[in-house]
Amino acid sequence: MRLLPIRLAAYPVRTQFFLAYGLIGCLLPYLAIYLNRDIGLRESTIGWLLSLASLAVVFSPVVLTALADTRVSGRKLLGCLFLGCSGCMLALAWFGTPWAAFVFFGIHVFLFVSVLPLQDGLNFSIQRKREREGLSTTPYHQIRVWGTVGFIVPSLLLPLLFSLGVGLTAMLYLAAAYGIVGYLNTRRLPLVAPGGESATDATKPRLPTTEAAHVLLRPRVFFFCVALFLANMASAAYFGFYPLYLTRVIGLSDSAAGLVFNVGVVLEIVCILAYGKAVDRFGIRGVMIAATAAMTARMLLLAAFPVAGVAVASQALHGFVVIALQIGPITYLNSLAGDRFRNSMQGLYMMLIAGLSRVIGNIWAGQLAGIDLLLVYFVAGLFCVLATVLLAVSFRPEVAAGNPSSPNA
Repeated sequence: MRLLPIRLAAYPVRTQFFLAYGLIGCLLPYLAIYLNRDIGLRESTIGWLLSLASLAVVFSPVVLTALADTRVSGRKLLGCLFLGCSGCMLALAWFGTPWAAFVFFGIHVFLFVSVLPLQDGLNFSIQRKREREGLSTTPYHQIRVWGTVGFIVPSLLLPLLFSLGVGLTAMLYLAAAYGIVGYLNTRRLPLVAPGGESATDATKPRLPTTEAAHVLLRPRVFFFCVALFLANMASAAYFGFYPLYLTRVIGLSDSAAGLVFNVGVVLEIVCILAYGKAVDRFGIRGVMIAATAAMTARMLLLAAFPVAGVAVASQALHGFVVIALQIGPITYLNSLAGDRFRNSMQGLYMMLIAGLSRVIGNIWAGQLAGIDLLLVYFVAGLFCVLATVLLAVSFRPEVAAGNPSSPNA
C-alpha cells in the first residue's frame, strides 16, 4: 500500500480515475440510507429524486463533451466539475433537509454526470496522441482499474468512521475532499488540443455531436445501444436501492452494507485486468453477452433468495456488471470514434443510453420499491434477459476505417 501514492503521483490520468470513482465510492453504498433515514425521504420520493437529478444527462454531457472537442480543454472542464461537486456536497452536509437534497444533490448530478465521459474522452485523446507520436499507450482497462481501487478506499474508511459513532454526513465531507483533490489533479493532466489533429479539417461537419450521432444510428451500433439501454436501466434500479435492500430486507447494519459492496469491488479488479485477454480470446461480442448474462443471474438471485449469504455471494458477479456497462461499451464506441468527436461519442452515449436509462430506471424502481423491494430486482432481471438476447441476436462488432483503436485499447 505504501507504493500506491507513489504510483498514482507518477500517473496523473490514473490518479484522476482513482479520485473520480473514489467520490462515487463515498456516496453509492450509503446514499439511499442517508436520504431515507437522515433526510426522511420515502422510497418513492428517493426514486423521483434520483430520476429528476438524472435529467441533467439530457444535455450536460453532450454540451460539455462538444466543448471539449471544439473549444475548451477537457482538463479545464474537469477541474471546474470536480470543484462544483465538492461545493454541492458541503452544502448538502450543512443544510441536511429535503429541499437541500433536491437542490444540491441535483446540481451535483448535473455536474458529475459529465465527469466520466469527459474523463474517458480525455484519456482516449491522450492515448491517441501518444500513438501518433510513436510512444507507448496504455489499454483503457488498465487505467480504469485504478477507478476500482479508488472506489474501495472510502468504502473501507467510512465503515470505520461509522463504528466510531460518526454520522452518515461523513460521506458527504469525504466526497467534498475528493472533489477538491480531483480539481488539483486536473492541473497535472496532459493538455490536449480540442479536436486533436483533425480540428482544422474544414471538410468535416463542424458539430462533433452530429458525427457521433451518425455512428450510433448505424444499424449494428443502434441495436447494441438498445441492449445497453435495457441493461443500464436495470443497473440504475439495482444501485439506487441496493443499500436499502441490504439494511431493510437482509437486516445488515450500515457498516456491514458498505463492506458487502467491497466484496464485489475487490473481485471487480480481477475481471477488469482480465478484460483484454478475454476480448482477444472470445471477442467483444462474446464478452458482452457473458457479462449481461451474469447481470441477469445476479438480479434474479437477489429477487429469489433474499438472505445474507446470497447477497454476499452474488457480489462475485459484480465485475461482469462493470465489464457490461463501463468497460465494454466505452472501449467499443471509442474504436468507432474519430479524433474530432472522441469526447462527443462518450457524451452522446452517456446522454442517450447510460443517462436516460437511469432516469427511467429510477422512476419505475422507486414505485416498485414502495410496494416490495424484491420486485425491483425481479423486473431488473427481466430487462437483463432482454439485453442478453438482443446482443446475441443483433450485435456484430465493427471498427471504423482508419481508426486503429481496438475494443480493448
